[in-house]
Amino acid sequence: MYRKTRGPKWWLLDMLLVAIVAALLAEGRTNLSLGGHEVAEIAIVLAGFVAVGVWLNGSAPALYQEQRRMHGCAGDAPAARVTVYRKPGAPKE
Repeated sequence: MYRKTRGPKWWLLDMLLVAIVAALLAEGRTNLSLGGHEVAEIAIVLAGFVAVGVWLNGSAPALYQEQRRMHGCAGDAPAARVTVYRKPGAPKE
C-alpha cells in the first residue's frame, strides 16, 4: 500500500501568528491599568510560545521528512564497513 507522507501544516503556524498579533492589538484597546496591560501582554506572548511549541512537537516528524527530502539524505542505509590495515609492529593510534 502506498503511504503518502504529510507535510507540516504551515497554515496553522500562520494562523497562530495572526491570532497573536490580533490579541496584542485587541489588548491595547482595553481599559486596563498599566500593570494589567503588562500582565496581559506577557500572558499573550507566553501563550504564543506554548502554541508554537505544541505545533513544533506535532510537526516534528513531517519537518524531519521535509528536511531529508530537501537535502537528499541517503536514508537509513547502513554505513559501509571500513577495515584499516596496519604494518606489523606499527603503534596503534
